[in-house]
Amino acid sequence: MSESEYDLSEIGPQELELWQKDQKLDADLRDFLSKENLSDQNFDQRFGVLLATYGEIAYTELLNFLCHLVFTPEVAKTHLDEILALRKIMSTQMDRAVDLRVAMMHYFLSDISDISCLDKHKTVDITFFEQMQESVFKDGLTGLFNFRYLKSHLPQELHRAKRYGSTVSAIIFDIDDFKIYNDQHGHEMGNTALKIFADILQQTIRKMDSAIRYGGEEFVLILPATRKEGAVIVFERIQEALLAANIAHAESQPLGLISASAGIASYPSDTEDPDKLLEHADAAMYMAKYTGKNRYHCYGANRRSSYRVRTCLNGWFTLGGDKTKHSLNTIDISESGLLIETDHNIPVGSLTEVHLRMPDGQRELPFPARILRHQPGGGPPHSFALQLIEIPTQDRLRLQNFVRDYAEKNK
Repeated sequence: MSESEYDLSEIGPQELELWQKDQKLDADLRDFLSKENLSDQNFDQRFGVLLATYGEIAYTELLNFLCHLVFTPEVAKTHLDEILALRKIMSTQMDRAVDLRVAMMHYFLSDISDISCLDKHKTVDITFFEQMQESVFKDGLTGLFNFRYLKSHLPQELHRAKRYGSTVSAIIFDIDDFKIYNDQHGHEMGNTALKIFADILQQTIRKMDSAIRYGGEEFVLILPATRKEGAVIVFERIQEALLAANIAHAESQPLGLISASAGIASYPSDTEDPDKLLEHADAAMYMAKYTGKNRYHCYGANRRSSYRVRTCLNGWFTLGGDKTKHSLNTIDISESGLLIETDHNIPVGSLTEVHLRMPDGQRELPFPARILRHQPGGGPPHSFALQLIEIPTQDRLRLQNFVRDYAEKNK
């Protein structure tokens, strides 16, 4: 699929721009470090060019590249200043130029930094590291990233999301009854099925997403700037592609097809801890297995954290590129969707922009949304269920506060 198809519903232009800037910084840092003489005492002057272009986040990314530690820009700047000062002292004492990485190792492994935590460092030649990364972080069978990459990458992705006030969703997939398939048709046929499933994942996700082989027949997708509703769309696309893949002997499986169950969890709504995010997605996946397989389950779906309230608010909506405004009234509202009435008949699956007039008298809230279903009834008026797609952080908080306050007042 093209990146733009998924972008339309899953990521706002501001988040996409920030992500692209981060990717450009990563590429420029790789290029800078591959060419830079890290024994040169004027390193900080040339690094200043990146600072001028990207701001102080360059301090964070530099230390992350060189020693695999993540700090806020302010803390990273403090550490780098102290490392450069230490290198000058070491060079004077040793009467020769000292490589920046040597000073960095000494700094983090001693008591100087007060954080003796350089346990996952990669203070090696950056070109050599990039060459090694392909074999260290890639699964040999499927070509996807592997578990080691996941453990390294996910904390960085959550750190980026926290910096931008964004979201990250994780989907854990498990191919249903895969042991039965392997036992009946052999490991070679099983490996072929795994590679087909991996190809489907790669063809479905965006450039900014990551597909990982978690182990055996389990796979993980990490989806930046994507809430649960968006992750569900991704699952449904993968489910459709898997059904159409025509995998050999699929009809011999207990369900009559090769299928996968999935669990979905999101940052920050479910947790801010990367390990817990995977645990929650894993628990949700087992719930999907328990309730019948070939389906997804969202972590927290049974918690009383997503309120739905019956209230009538006025507003209007537009469809696609048509700027015509059609009036609507809400029947009920939740933090992720609406049930509305309108005289206009809307095709199911349509993308629309809804504007609600909130009772607090502030500006209207705009909500990009997808028409999920047409509620039974002759109409007009017609009743439609809408799924909210991507809402700016401040507007999402206003909607959440309204729904939760209304629910508490009308218990």
